[in-house]
Amino acid sequence: MTTTETTPKLLPAIEQPGLIAVPVAEPAVRGAFPTFEQVVYLALAVLAAIAHFWMLDVRALHHDETLHATYSWYIYIGNGYMHDPLLHGPFLYYLGSFLYFLFGDTDFSARLGAALFGTILTVLPFFIRREIGRTAALAASVYLLLSPTFLYVGRFFRHDIYSIVFELLVVIAIVRYASTRRALWLYVGIAAFALMYVNQETSYLFLLMMATPLVLLLLWRVFKPGILLVGALGVALALLVFVLPGEAVVDGSHTAERDPQTDEMVILAPGPIFGWGPIETEDNNYALRIRNRADNTAGNLFASMAGYIGDLWLFFRHPAILTGIGLLLGTIALLVWLIWLRRDSEGRSVWARATATGDPILSTYGSLLADRRWISALALGFSIYAIFFTAFFTNIIGLISGTTGSLLYWLAQHNVERGGQPSHYYLFLLGVYEPIVLLGASPVRA
Repeated sequence: MTTTETTPKLLPAIEQPGLIAVPVAEPAVRGAFPTFEQVVYLALAVLAAIAHFWMLDVRALHHDETLHATYSWYIYIGNGYMHDPLLHGPFLYYLGSFLYFLFGDTDFSARLGAALFGTILTVLPFFIRREIGRTAALAASVYLLLSPTFLYVGRFFRHDIYSIVFELLVVIAIVRYASTRRALWLYVGIAAFALMYVNQETSYLFLLMMATPLVLLLLWRVFKPGILLVGALGVALALLVFVLPGEAVVDGSHTAERDPQTDEMVILAPGPIFGWGPIETEDNNYALRIRNRADNTAGNLFASMAGYIGDLWLFFRHPAILTGIGLLLGTIALLVWLIWLRRDSEGRSVWARATATGDPILSTYGSLLADRRWISALALGFSIYAIFFTAFFTNIIGLISGTTGSLLYWLAQHNVERGGQPSHYYLFLLGVYEPIVLLGASPVRA
């Protein structure tokens, strides 16, 4: 393919007062024939499709797959759906039921979505080849094609492959928005995260992993003392949730013993320093109570909603949780005041002084703040959340339980420890199935 030379052009989104415009090249004008690079990626896509679709239905469904296939089939036959974090998010089930509708309820159809997403995953590095380098992007695609782990989850009717694709799409959107400032990538990133959220609770960990370095980078460039504030907040929240609450008397399944008169948990040991009692998520039965709620559980929507909120209050009323919420909101408010609202003797904020230096990284953050289209992007993300968790508005309580049920249920499940694997378990598996990853991460390479 022939490619004309590009001329740097300043995008309107970053031509804002107080910001430094960054040259961004317009897309190249393409010819009628694909380049050699595109042919290579096309070949990888074909190989990935063969690897993921070949003999897809030969082996019987795994235990988890049978559950996912069953609940997808319930939607397919018209029995509806209510979100249950025990089985993760609704995206998989609605996609599964749609594929049943198109191709029939077979084992092949059940795994079809995973195989399709596994194939897509292989070629996604193509979209950031300019940013990370063409060789690195191609190597990443080849690795995704050959990886035993990614091939396995890409043929397996579970949530994992969908989350992985959406996670990589978010990363691509961040990188592409930083380099182009196009609103398209803002929408792609928010939509991908919303779909990840309605698919699996690992979205909380992903958000923590992605937001932390982005926030720290911003503070490092603008207001370095803010890093100490964020670090102190993180330590405080960890102490409040995992250390300072007390311990309850629990059995082998981590079900807490409760006082028959007050229904309060029997305390095994009060928390250190303040002598607080245990958090409700110490009791596995509480996790089962708040994981979801049907609109008509108590006879009508309002009674069911009130009952569900009352159960949630049992968790949020704990002094550790209330203190944590207060510290979080207070730290955010303090940083906003210190960076954007407080003025020096010249009437300028810390943000205005920092952006006046021409820092290209800050211009990226500034363009995001100045581009009001992030509001419509967030509206798109919330729409995805609302549609899926309310089962297309048939269970309105899902607007709340989609967040609280997912978070609190799995917070409680961490205490159950059904597997009981040693701390080196996953490192051992990486050595068996993904030695290339360990070799690449090793400080000493052959």
